[in-house]
Amino acid sequence: MAVNYFCSGFDKENAFWQELGDRLREDLPSQNRIVFIPGSTKKEKIDKTINEKILTFLDSFKNKEYEVLFVTGKNFYESVRNLKVSDNVKIVPFIDNLSRVMKVTDVMVSRSGASTISEITVLKVPTIFIPSPYVTNNHQYKNAMDLVNKNCALIIEEDKLTNE
Repeated sequence: MAVNYFCSGFDKENAFWQELGDRLREDLPSQNRIVFIPGSTKKEKIDKTINEKILTFLDSFKNKEYEVLFVTGKNFYESVRNLKVSDNVKIVPFIDNLSRVMKVTDVMVSRSGASTISEITVLKVPTIFIPSPYVTNNHQYKNAMDLVNKNCALIIEEDKLTNE
């Protein structure tokens, strides 16, 4: 399924939200960039599981004409900091000003917590969600499906995540 357009839960006629989104996107050149942000929890085993799945397919981005940015979280970074990857793949533990990077991101692959969904929606970042199955009442899946059902995002459930 392709994402045909971006939509949000905000009233697009509301000048405040339109101005905020425009202000956050200004002054930055468009980049060809995919950003992986698998999220960070206090449960190291959960973070390690999703990060390791992403590592299995980083090699498929070798020498592509776009940048791949993989934000591992501080706990997982130490185990991958010396990993040899293609020049167009960057692995970092954290990004201080994530919204600045999101403004120049072509596709984001992310968890689907409420704060993440809010930022993605305001900045209109095309996103593939990988909701965490380890959260209360499966709320990340429900958050993601709200945008998926409006044809505004895609979803891959973690247990179906492969390098294909």
